[in-house]
Amino acid sequence: MKTETGIEVEVNQGLADRDRVIVEAVKKGANTLSEIVRATGLPKTTVYRRVKRLVKEGYLVERREGGKVWYEVTDGKSEGD
Repeated sequence: MKTETGIEVEVNQGLADRDRVIVEAVKKGANTLSEIVRATGLPKTTVYRRVKRLVKEGYLVERREGGKVWYEVTDGKSEGD
């Protein structure tokens, strides 16, 4: 599947389409909220809401250091769950 910005992402059956796009963007290096918005072409509020839920569900982990926040795909949960 290609996003609006032309990034090719793998489609995984365990998550909603937008969630999959976000997880794939983070896997490919979009680590901040702004980078995820640029990489996916999704609205900022949508990305924020879905990233927070993906963190809560264990798909992403939120890291904070020096006032900066970034996200990583966690190894603790598979996307197909």
